[in-house]
Amino acid sequence: MIGDCGEEFASAAVKALGLPRGKWWEHLPFCCILATVNLSDCREVFRVPLRPQERLFGDYSPGRFAWILEDIKPLKTPMPFRGRQGLFEVPDELFVEETHAKMP
Repeated sequence: MIGDCGEEFASAAVKALGLPRGKWWEHLPFCCILATVNLSDCREVFRVPLRPQERLFGDYSPGRFAWILEDIKPLKTPMPFRGRQGLFEVPDELFVEETHAKMP
């Protein structure tokens, strides 16, 4: 995995995400929902201001687009769910207010 994205990227990602060193990818949740969001806009990347750490996690070359997310609510615990590529709906009944973590 590190060979695919480069040592510099991997080190920055591990630090930014607060993951342990070593086999950090073993600590990432898979096949689950981590948060709910509202997709409010989609813009060409040159029109989106990015922080340096954001540039580490994507391809921001010309012709690419960025999703503008609002009302991001992390879940208290990851919820198992099989996703798919592209946009897709998640049934509302999977969520109840108690599933969201309290934001500081």
